[in-house]
Amino acid sequence: MSNVTISDSIKYIGVDDTTLDLFESQYIVPNGVSYNSYVILDEKVAVMDTVDARKTDEWFSNLTNTLNGRTVDYIVISHLEPDHAANIQMLAEKYPQAKLVLSAKAKAMLPQFFDIADLDSRCKSRHDHGAEAVDQPLYHEDAEIHDGLLHAGHHRKVQDGGKVLFVPPAVLFFRAELRELFQGVQIL
Repeated sequence: MSNVTISDSIKYIGVDDTTLDLFESQYIVPNGVSYNSYVILDEKVAVMDTVDARKTDEWFSNLTNTLNGRTVDYIVISHLEPDHAANIQMLAEKYPQAKLVLSAKAKAMLPQFFDIADLDSRCKSRHDHGAEAVDQPLYHEDAEIHDGLLHAGHHRKVQDGGKVLFVPPAVLFFRAELRELFQGVQIL
């Protein structure tokens, strides 16, 4: 997928992988998957998540085209699963001045996967703006909730035999996910 404008300052730079038939080597995905990534172009530039290594070149091309010569100030890491984080090392090396925005748990785990120079000095606390850490069952335990915050990454859903039965109303759906949800509703 090419660059998609969500708003004047938010651009979707994710990519589709239609060659993948099993997501995480266990979930059948007959139509492939989308790896979601976004750029926020404001006074500062933030990249929200990277994508799976299978699609590095296409994603990086989308990023470069969207940046149009600007530099990345923040790399926002929602979590460290490869479909969201495989290109963190490359992005951090390309933009060595960029601050990393991530949870304390992700920061502790990051060195197990990547060798990022000056990790401590490059990390920015997510609590600098009055956000409150809260507990959400079935969600990342250090997730934050406050006015205006949109969580990227994976969202909880209830499944039965591989069919989706419930997804919280705040989650945005793609056409393929709506078909999956509709099939689950038919079970009920």
